[in-house]
Amino acid sequence: MIKNKKWIMKEIKQHLWETEGESYTGYEAGIDFVKALIEEAEPQLNENQQIVLEWMKKEFPIMGVDTVLSELTFLSCTGGMLKNKMTATAWRILSDIERLQVLQAFAEWGLNHDRN
Repeated sequence: MIKNKKWIMKEIKQHLWETEGESYTGYEAGIDFVKALIEEAEPQLNENQQIVLEWMKKEFPIMGVDTVLSELTFLSCTGGMLKNKMTATAWRILSDIERLQVLQAFAEWGLNHDRN
């Protein structure tokens, strides 16, 4: 689960408090710390989740959100298996929680993606 802005701010304040007066603090140390926080906060998707997410990203510019989401439900049908076997198989294997994590990652990607 992705950690929220409040958690990240708390961690940054804690880090600043713990390193106050130390010589290695500064711009570079701050950047390294924030990068580490971001990596920790990002969801780690498994291989099947990555397959589905990459398919969604590839199809999004062509189909748009509504069609991509409709196609996800179609993947469980025979026609979906014939159309995109690898993605359909990956989608079928995922639990509900794993599917929600994929949708969350897709939504975050989509919000930062310039579709034109």
